[in-house]
Amino acid sequence: MEKNQKRQDILNSAMALFKDKGFHNTKVEDIALSAGVGKGTLYEYFENKQDVFDEACIEYVDVIIESIKYISNMDDTFKNKLLILFNGKLKMESEFADMNIDNILSNKNIISEKTIKTIIGKISEMYNIICNIIDQGKEEG
Repeated sequence: MEKNQKRQDILNSAMALFKDKGFHNTKVEDIALSAGVGKGTLYEYFENKQDVFDEACIEYVDVIIESIKYISNMDDTFKNKLLILFNGKLKMESEFADMNIDNILSNKNIISEKTIKTIIGKISEMYNIICNIIDQGKEEG
């Protein structure tokens, strides 16, 4: 298995476990088992559970940004883009209710300060993309 794919599998497993069990109830062993790797392999990619959690949060925000970029670049009307955007947001919030951005940023006891700053920077990028979609709406009237 490719190194990047293994890392991604660990992150995907971690996100699902953090969603289902929460941060404190998820063990490194659980993540490794769910990802189909040994605990030692997990430590080749991540320093500790905190590192996995921080990276999973960043990954979650990156997925949202890529989705918004895709919608923004679609050859479609503002109205349709807005509908797709809101439907996608509702779907993601229902799938990852415990990992929405507000919950991630408000839980400072779990997430590192460095990761919060990274996510805030990414939210700024997200805001700019959404502004481009809104500008299209203004042009369309």
